Amino acid sequence: MYPDQIAFNRFLGAVAARTGQLLNYASLARDVEVDNKKVKSWLSALDTWLFAEILKSYWHTGLAANLFSTATPISARWTC
Repeated sequence: MYPDQIAFNRFLGAVAARTGQLLNYASLARDVEVDNKKVKSWLSALDTWLFAEILKSYWHTGLAANLFSTATPISARWTC
């Protein structure tokens, strides 16, 4: 097995474990031991192939909007 395949298998497990949670690319990359660009690329591929769906979080105006205005929280979930 190639090193990228091993890392990708760890990535799939890590993404599955984070289903329904806010997505932190740095944390995911650290757990899988790859860089952020590769994690974003793999997530984009899963989204394109409809194996996972990346959901933009919606914050209603008010306190939550003020607290989270600097970050764009993203959640991922498996579709299959």
